[in-house]
Amino acid sequence: MKFWLAAITAVAAAPWRARRLEKVGVCALARDEGAFLAEWLDFYAHQGVRKAYLYVDDASKDDTWAVLRPYVASKFVDAFEWPPKPNSDLATEIVAKGWTNEIEPLKKTRHFVDDCRLMKGKPSHCAGHYQASSHCIGRAREDGLDWVGLIDPDEFWFSPRFGSLPRLLAIERVRNSVGVGQNAFIYGSGGVEGKCAALPPVTTTHLARGNASKVERWSKFPWVRLDAVHLNRVRVHEHDFENFWCHTKECRGSKHDPFRPPAFKNASCCDRVARVPSARDLRLNHYQFKSAKCSLEKAARNGHAESELTPAKDALLSEVYDDAILPHVPPRYKAPCRERGLLCDGAPAYTFVDVRDGDH
Repeated sequence: MKFWLAAITAVAAAPWRARRLEKVGVCALARDEGAFLAEWLDFYAHQGVRKAYLYVDDASKDDTWAVLRPYVASKFVDAFEWPPKPNSDLATEIVAKGWTNEIEPLKKTRHFVDDCRLMKGKPSHCAGHYQASSHCIGRAREDGLDWVGLIDPDEFWFSPRFGSLPRLLAIERVRNSVGVGQNAFIYGSGGVEGKCAALPPVTTTHLARGNASKVERWSKFPWVRLDAVHLNRVRVHEHDFENFWCHTKECRGSKHDPFRPPAFKNASCCDRVARVPSARDLRLNHYQFKSAKCSLEKAARNGHAESELTPAKDALLSEVYDDAILPHVPPRYKAPCRERGLLCDGAPAYTFVDVRDGDH
Protein backbone atom coordinates (compact mmCIF):
# COMPACT_ATOMS: atom_id res chain seq x y z
CA MET A 1 0.00 0.00 0.00
CA LYS A 2 2.79 2.40 0.92
CA PHE A 3 4.53 1.57 -2.38
CA TRP A 4 1.50 2.47 -4.47
CA LEU A 5 0.86 5.62 -2.45
CA ALA A 6 4.46 6.71 -3.02
CA ALA A 7 4.18 5.97 -6.75
CA ILE A 8 0.96 7.96 -7.08
CA THR A 9 2.52 10.87 -5.18
CA ALA A 10 5.58 10.80 -7.46
CA VAL A 11 3.47 10.85 -10.62
CA ALA A 12 1.35 13.71 -9.29
CA ALA A 13 4.44 15.72 -8.45
CA ALA A 14 6.30 14.97 -11.71
CA PRO A 15 5.13 18.04 -13.68
CA TRP A 16 6.63 20.28 -11.01
CA ARG A 17 10.06 18.73 -11.20
CA ALA A 18 12.75 20.17 -13.44
CA ARG A 19 16.23 18.75 -13.86
CA ARG A 20 17.78 22.12 -14.72
CA LEU A 21 16.91 25.73 -15.24
CA GLU A 22 16.23 26.74 -18.82
CA LYS A 23 18.41 29.21 -20.73
CA VAL A 24 16.04 32.03 -21.63
CA GLY A 25 16.27 35.07 -23.90
CA VAL A 26 13.98 37.94 -24.89
CA CYS A 27 13.53 39.61 -28.27
CA ALA A 28 11.96 43.02 -28.90
CA LEU A 29 11.60 45.68 -31.56
CA ALA A 30 12.09 49.18 -30.13
CA ARG A 31 11.37 52.60 -31.52
CA ASP A 32 12.03 55.67 -29.35
CA GLU A 33 11.96 53.54 -26.18
CA GLY A 34 15.21 54.88 -24.73
CA ALA A 35 13.53 56.33 -21.65
CA PHE A 36 12.29 52.90 -20.56
CA LEU A 37 14.78 50.35 -21.90
CA ALA A 38 17.17 50.34 -18.93
CA GLU A 39 14.37 49.45 -16.52
CA TRP A 40 13.04 46.81 -18.93
CA LEU A 41 16.45 45.19 -19.45
CA ASP A 42 17.34 45.27 -15.75
CA PHE A 43 13.99 43.72 -14.91
CA TYR A 44 14.55 40.75 -17.23
CA ALA A 45 18.13 40.26 -16.04
CA HIS A 46 16.62 40.15 -12.53
CA GLN A 47 14.19 37.42 -13.73
CA GLY A 48 17.08 35.21 -14.85
CA VAL A 49 17.06 36.03 -18.57
CA ARG A 50 20.50 35.40 -20.10
CA LYS A 51 20.31 37.42 -23.31
CA ALA A 52 18.27 40.19 -24.85
CA TYR A 53 18.07 40.80 -28.61
CA LEU A 54 17.05 44.37 -29.40
CA TYR A 55 16.01 45.46 -32.89
CA VAL A 56 16.24 49.25 -32.87
CA ASP A 57 14.03 50.88 -35.47
CA ASP A 58 16.25 53.15 -37.57
CA ALA A 59 13.50 55.78 -37.47
CA SER A 60 14.18 56.28 -33.74
CA LYS A 61 15.11 59.81 -32.78
CA ASP A 62 15.89 59.43 -29.08
CA ASP A 63 18.91 58.17 -27.11
CA THR A 64 18.17 54.44 -27.45
CA TRP A 65 21.68 53.58 -28.68
CA ALA A 66 23.33 55.46 -25.83
CA VAL A 67 21.16 53.61 -23.31
CA LEU A 68 22.05 50.26 -24.86
CA ARG A 69 25.82 50.85 -25.00
CA PRO A 70 26.71 49.44 -21.54
CA TYR A 71 24.39 46.46 -21.99
CA VAL A 72 25.99 45.65 -25.33
CA ALA A 73 29.45 45.99 -23.79
CA SER A 74 28.49 43.53 -21.03
CA LYS A 75 27.29 41.02 -23.68
CA PHE A 76 23.79 40.95 -22.17
CA VAL A 77 22.33 42.66 -25.25
CA ASP A 78 22.81 42.07 -28.96
CA ALA A 79 21.46 45.15 -30.73
CA PHE A 80 20.67 45.54 -34.43
CA GLU A 81 19.73 48.57 -36.50
CA TRP A 82 16.44 47.56 -38.04
CA PRO A 83 15.01 46.92 -40.60
CA PRO A 84 17.91 45.73 -42.77
CA LYS A 85 18.90 47.61 -45.88
CA PRO A 86 19.30 45.81 -49.23
CA ASN A 87 22.71 44.14 -49.61
CA SER A 88 23.59 44.84 -45.97
CA ASP A 89 25.42 42.23 -43.89
CA LEU A 90 22.24 41.68 -41.86
CA ALA A 91 20.07 41.11 -44.93
CA THR A 92 22.71 38.80 -46.40
CA GLU A 93 22.84 36.79 -43.15
CA ILE A 94 19.06 36.37 -43.09
CA VAL A 95 18.97 34.99 -46.64
CA ALA A 96 22.12 32.88 -46.37
CA LYS A 97 21.04 31.19 -43.15
CA GLY A 98 17.42 30.66 -44.17
CA TRP A 99 16.07 32.98 -41.48
CA THR A 100 13.49 34.63 -43.72
CA ASN A 101 9.95 35.04 -42.47
CA GLU A 102 7.38 33.57 -44.85
CA ILE A 103 4.51 35.72 -43.57
CA GLU A 104 6.29 39.08 -43.57
CA PRO A 105 9.55 38.68 -45.53
CA LEU A 106 12.33 41.18 -46.10
CA LYS A 107 10.75 42.42 -49.30
CA LYS A 108 7.87 43.85 -47.24
CA THR A 109 10.09 45.85 -44.90
CA ARG A 110 10.71 49.59 -45.15
CA HIS A 111 13.91 49.66 -47.20
CA PHE A 112 12.63 47.17 -49.77
CA VAL A 113 9.28 48.79 -50.60
CA ASP A 114 8.31 52.29 -51.73
CA ASP A 115 5.00 52.73 -49.95
CA CYS A 116 4.54 51.79 -46.29
CA ARG A 117 1.46 53.82 -45.52
CA LEU A 118 -0.79 50.82 -44.96
CA MET A 119 -0.27 47.25 -43.87
CA LYS A 120 -3.13 44.98 -42.81
CA GLY A 121 -5.46 47.97 -43.05
CA LYS A 122 -3.56 50.06 -40.47
CA PRO A 123 -0.91 52.76 -40.74
CA SER A 124 2.47 51.05 -40.76
CA HIS A 125 6.15 51.85 -40.79
CA CYS A 126 6.99 48.47 -42.40
CA ALA A 127 9.39 47.82 -39.54
CA GLY A 128 9.54 44.08 -40.13
CA HIS A 129 8.44 42.87 -36.70
CA TYR A 130 7.86 39.29 -37.88
CA GLN A 131 11.19 39.20 -39.69
CA ALA A 132 12.95 40.44 -36.55
CA SER A 133 11.39 37.56 -34.63
CA SER A 134 12.70 35.03 -37.15
CA HIS A 135 16.19 36.52 -37.02
CA CYS A 136 16.10 36.50 -33.23
CA ILE A 137 15.19 32.81 -33.11
CA GLY A 138 18.08 32.02 -35.43
CA ARG A 139 20.54 33.96 -33.27
CA ALA A 140 19.17 32.51 -30.02
CA ARG A 141 19.58 28.98 -31.36
CA GLU A 142 23.18 29.72 -32.27
CA ASP A 143 23.71 31.07 -28.74
CA GLY A 144 22.46 27.82 -27.23
CA LEU A 145 19.31 29.15 -25.58
CA ASP A 146 16.27 26.99 -24.83
CA TRP A 147 13.41 29.52 -24.92
CA VAL A 148 12.84 33.08 -26.08
CA GLY A 149 10.08 35.53 -25.37
CA LEU A 150 9.01 37.49 -28.46
CA ILE A 151 7.71 40.49 -26.57
CA ASP A 152 7.38 44.29 -26.56
CA PRO A 153 9.31 46.85 -24.46
CA ASP A 154 6.17 47.67 -22.45
CA GLU A 155 5.60 44.05 -21.37
CA PHE A 156 6.91 42.83 -18.01
CA TRP A 157 6.56 39.05 -17.57
CA PHE A 158 7.33 37.37 -14.26
CA SER A 159 6.50 34.31 -12.17
CA PRO A 160 5.00 35.11 -8.74
CA ARG A 161 5.17 31.49 -7.62
CA PHE A 162 8.55 30.36 -8.95
CA GLY A 163 10.44 33.63 -8.77
CA SER A 164 12.22 33.37 -12.13
CA LEU A 165 11.32 32.72 -15.74
CA PRO A 166 13.97 29.97 -16.23
CA ARG A 167 12.48 28.02 -13.32
CA LEU A 168 8.93 28.37 -14.63
CA LEU A 169 9.92 27.38 -18.19
CA ALA A 170 11.86 24.38 -16.90
CA ILE A 171 8.59 23.15 -15.43
CA GLU A 172 6.79 23.86 -18.70
CA ARG A 173 9.36 21.72 -20.52
CA VAL A 174 8.54 18.84 -18.17
CA ARG A 175 4.91 19.38 -19.15
CA ASN A 176 5.97 19.12 -22.84
CA SER A 177 4.81 22.68 -23.52
CA VAL A 178 6.35 24.41 -26.54
CA GLY A 179 4.38 27.68 -26.49
CA VAL A 180 3.43 29.46 -23.27
CA GLY A 181 1.49 32.65 -22.61
CA GLN A 182 -1.02 34.51 -20.51
CA ASN A 183 -3.55 37.31 -20.78
CA ALA A 184 -2.36 40.77 -19.80
CA PHE A 185 -3.06 42.94 -16.82
CA ILE A 186 -3.18 46.41 -18.39
CA TYR A 187 -2.09 49.31 -16.20
CA GLY A 188 -3.15 52.93 -16.35
CA SER A 189 -1.01 55.98 -15.66
CA GLY A 190 -1.09 55.57 -11.88
CA GLY A 191 -1.49 59.34 -11.63
CA VAL A 192 1.91 59.85 -13.24
CA GLU A 193 2.16 62.87 -15.52
CA GLY A 194 4.71 64.12 -18.02
CA LYS A 195 6.32 63.36 -21.33
CA CYS A 196 7.94 59.99 -22.01
CA ALA A 197 11.51 61.13 -21.40
CA ALA A 198 10.68 62.55 -17.95
CA LEU A 199 8.74 59.63 -16.43
CA PRO A 200 9.87 57.66 -13.35
CA PRO A 201 10.23 53.83 -13.37
CA VAL A 202 6.91 52.29 -14.36
CA THR A 203 7.08 49.12 -12.27
CA THR A 204 7.08 50.96 -8.93
CA THR A 205 4.88 53.95 -9.75
CA HIS A 206 2.13 52.43 -11.91
CA LEU A 207 0.33 50.26 -9.38
CA ALA A 208 -3.30 50.48 -10.50
CA ARG A 209 -4.64 48.40 -13.35
CA GLY A 210 -7.87 47.71 -15.12
CA ASN A 211 -10.42 45.19 -13.97
CA ALA A 212 -9.32 42.18 -16.00
CA SER A 213 -12.89 41.25 -16.90
CA LYS A 214 -13.43 44.58 -18.67
CA VAL A 215 -10.27 45.01 -20.69
CA GLU A 216 -8.07 42.59 -22.59
CA ARG A 217 -9.90 39.30 -23.22
CA TRP A 218 -7.29 37.38 -25.21
CA SER A 219 -3.95 35.79 -24.43
CA LYS A 220 -0.50 36.38 -25.87
CA PHE A 221 1.83 33.42 -26.38
CA PRO A 222 5.32 34.88 -26.78
CA TRP A 223 7.34 32.22 -24.93
CA VAL A 224 8.45 29.64 -27.46
CA ARG A 225 10.73 26.63 -27.18
CA LEU A 226 13.52 26.96 -29.69
CA ASP A 227 13.68 23.27 -30.54
CA ALA A 228 10.02 23.32 -31.62
CA VAL A 229 9.05 26.73 -32.99
CA HIS A 230 8.85 27.17 -36.79
CA LEU A 231 11.50 29.86 -37.39
CA ASN A 232 10.02 30.94 -40.73
CA ARG A 233 6.46 31.26 -39.45
CA VAL A 234 6.62 33.30 -36.25
CA ARG A 235 4.55 36.41 -35.75
CA VAL A 236 4.39 38.70 -32.72
CA HIS A 237 2.09 37.01 -30.21
CA GLU A 238 1.23 33.75 -31.97
CA HIS A 239 3.32 31.26 -33.89
CA ASP A 240 3.57 28.00 -35.82
CA PHE A 241 5.54 25.04 -34.53
CA GLU A 242 7.36 22.20 -36.26
CA ASN A 243 5.45 18.90 -36.38
CA PHE A 244 2.25 20.36 -34.87
CA TRP A 245 -1.07 20.58 -36.68
CA CYS A 246 -2.24 23.66 -34.79
CA HIS A 247 -0.75 27.08 -34.12
CA THR A 248 -1.29 29.55 -31.33
CA LYS A 249 -3.40 31.93 -33.41
CA GLU A 250 -5.88 29.15 -34.11
CA CYS A 251 -5.80 27.99 -30.51
CA ARG A 252 -6.23 31.45 -29.06
CA GLY A 253 -9.06 32.35 -31.36
CA SER A 254 -10.75 35.72 -31.61
CA LYS A 255 -13.08 34.90 -28.69
CA HIS A 256 -10.64 33.30 -26.29
CA ASP A 257 -11.88 33.90 -22.75
CA PRO A 258 -9.10 33.80 -20.13
CA PHE A 259 -11.66 33.45 -17.33
CA ARG A 260 -12.72 29.95 -18.34
CA PRO A 261 -10.82 26.80 -19.34
CA PRO A 262 -10.21 26.98 -23.11
CA ALA A 263 -12.36 24.74 -25.27
CA PHE A 264 -9.92 24.06 -28.11
CA LYS A 265 -10.93 22.05 -31.16
CA ASN A 266 -7.54 20.35 -31.13
CA ALA A 267 -7.19 20.12 -27.37
CA SER A 268 -4.18 17.80 -27.26
CA CYS A 269 -2.30 20.05 -29.70
CA CYS A 270 -3.36 23.40 -28.30
CA ASP A 271 -2.59 22.41 -24.75
CA ARG A 272 1.06 22.23 -25.84
CA VAL A 273 1.46 25.19 -28.20
CA ALA A 274 -0.88 27.57 -26.35
CA ARG A 275 -0.30 26.63 -22.74
CA VAL A 276 -1.84 29.10 -20.28
CA PRO A 277 -0.51 28.48 -16.76
CA SER A 278 -2.18 29.87 -13.71
CA ALA A 279 -1.53 33.59 -13.43
CA ARG A 280 0.08 32.74 -10.11
CA ASP A 281 2.73 30.94 -12.16
CA LEU A 282 3.08 33.35 -15.09
CA ARG A 283 1.98 36.93 -15.20
CA LEU A 284 2.11 39.81 -17.68
CA ASN A 285 1.97 43.45 -16.56
CA HIS A 286 1.38 45.58 -19.63
CA TYR A 287 2.39 49.25 -19.27
CA GLN A 288 1.09 50.47 -22.61
CA PHE A 289 -0.24 53.73 -21.16
CA LYS A 290 2.46 55.38 -19.04
CA SER A 291 0.96 58.89 -18.97
CA ALA A 292 -1.46 60.93 -21.03
CA LYS A 293 1.33 63.00 -22.63
CA CYS A 294 3.53 59.98 -23.29
CA SER A 295 0.59 58.18 -24.91
CA LEU A 296 0.00 61.16 -27.21
CA GLU A 297 3.65 61.01 -28.26
CA LYS A 298 3.30 57.30 -29.02
CA ALA A 299 0.06 57.81 -30.96
CA ALA A 300 1.66 60.52 -33.10
CA ARG A 301 4.72 58.36 -33.70
CA ASN A 302 2.82 55.21 -34.63
CA GLY A 303 -0.23 56.75 -36.27
CA HIS A 304 -2.50 54.66 -34.02
CA ALA A 305 -5.26 56.57 -32.26
CA GLU A 306 -5.78 53.64 -29.86
CA SER A 307 -2.43 54.51 -28.29
CA GLU A 308 -3.93 57.65 -26.75
CA LEU A 309 -4.90 57.63 -23.07
CA THR A 310 -8.12 59.53 -22.52
CA PRO A 311 -9.37 60.34 -18.99
CA ALA A 312 -12.14 57.77 -19.38
CA LYS A 313 -9.70 55.08 -20.49
CA ASP A 314 -7.31 55.93 -17.67
CA ALA A 315 -10.12 55.58 -15.14
CA LEU A 316 -11.04 52.18 -16.59
CA LEU A 317 -7.41 51.08 -16.35
CA SER A 318 -7.00 52.22 -12.75
CA GLU A 319 -9.77 50.38 -10.91
CA VAL A 320 -7.67 47.77 -9.09
CA TYR A 321 -4.65 48.46 -6.87
CA ASP A 322 -2.18 45.69 -7.72
CA ASP A 323 1.43 45.75 -6.52
CA ALA A 324 2.16 42.06 -7.14
CA ILE A 325 5.21 42.94 -9.24
CA LEU A 326 7.11 44.72 -6.45
CA PRO A 327 9.01 41.68 -5.06
CA HIS A 328 10.32 41.04 -8.58
CA VAL A 329 11.63 44.56 -9.28
CA PRO A 330 15.39 45.21 -9.01
CA PRO A 331 16.14 47.20 -5.82
CA ARG A 332 17.52 50.22 -7.70
CA TYR A 333 14.02 50.99 -9.04
CA LYS A 334 12.21 50.97 -5.70
CA ALA A 335 13.13 54.48 -4.52
CA PRO A 336 10.12 56.18 -6.19
CA CYS A 337 7.88 53.61 -4.53
CA ARG A 338 9.32 54.30 -1.08
CA GLU A 339 9.02 58.06 -1.63
CA ARG A 340 5.28 57.55 -2.00
CA GLY A 341 5.13 55.83 1.39
CA LEU A 342 4.30 52.39 -0.03
CA LEU A 343 5.50 49.02 1.26
CA CYS A 344 7.89 48.25 -1.56
CA ASP A 345 10.22 45.61 -0.11
CA GLY A 346 8.04 43.03 1.64
CA ALA A 347 5.10 40.95 0.52
CA PRO A 348 2.73 42.76 -1.86
CA ALA A 349 -0.44 44.21 -0.40
CA TYR A 350 -2.47 42.84 -3.29
CA THR A 351 -3.92 39.40 -2.54
CA PHE A 352 -3.16 37.48 -5.70
CA VAL A 353 -6.07 35.74 -7.38
CA ASP A 354 -5.80 33.86 -10.64
CA VAL A 355 -7.32 35.91 -13.44
CA ARG A 356 -9.42 32.97 -14.62
CA ASP A 357 -11.01 32.45 -11.20
CA GLY A 358 -13.50 35.24 -11.69
CA ASP A 359 -14.07 38.99 -11.90
CA HIS A 360 -10.95 40.54 -10.34
